[in-house]
Amino acid sequence: MIHKRDTIVLTSRKGDDMPTKYAEGTSVSIARSRDEIERLLVRHKATGFLYGEQGSRAMIAFELEGRRYRMELKYPRLSDFSWGTRGNQHGRQEYERSPGQIEAAYEAEKQRLWRGLVLLVKGKLEAVASGIATVESELLAYTVMPDGETVGEWLEPQLNEVNRRTLCPAACRRDLLQDCAPGQARAQALCPRRAYLDCSAHRHRHGSAGAGRRGATVI
Repeated sequence: MIHKRDTIVLTSRKGDDMPTKYAEGTSVSIARSRDEIERLLVRHKATGFLYGEQGSRAMIAFELEGRRYRMELKYPRLSDFSWGTRGNQHGRQEYERSPGQIEAAYEAEKQRLWRGLVLLVKGKLEAVASGIATVESELLAYTVMPDGETVGEWLEPQLNEVNRRTLCPAACRRDLLQDCAPGQARAQALCPRRAYLDCSAHRHRHGSAGAGRRGATVI
């Protein structure tokens, strides 16, 4: 269940430009949040629940409908809590925390993150149960592949590479499909600027200087 302390407050505190974070100030322990996640998973027919924590990371893993999933939390650094804020008649001011206060603030943030993970798991499982989404679509990024990497971990650098490339417009891709040799299938599919300029048909028509062809802009 979601505890009263976990409700989202949409208004800002006096003198504070940042909205209150979800579950900020929660008193729910990590162990209770972890147990709540396990109960949610069992209710939705998941099996093989396990959890772990090492250094600045924590994780849960489970099996559902024949697939394995892993969800991780990344904790902030302890040094991130060296300073706090408190309010007075002049608004909010920063102050330097004592070692005990730093540790307490750090543990409080870890508890808050686990409450967020409870919310994430519950939302995804409820969406599946209500027919809004499928298990595969909701948990795709967390799916564990045979090598132990999740789909999200594997896909992120691939997407970064795709975004890094400068792609030709649709007209350029159509021209490449007609003009380039069949062996250049991958270049035709991705059609980055380099593939267009290296295309033999393009060099034949426009020379090695790589001037843009009429009707298609290379960016």
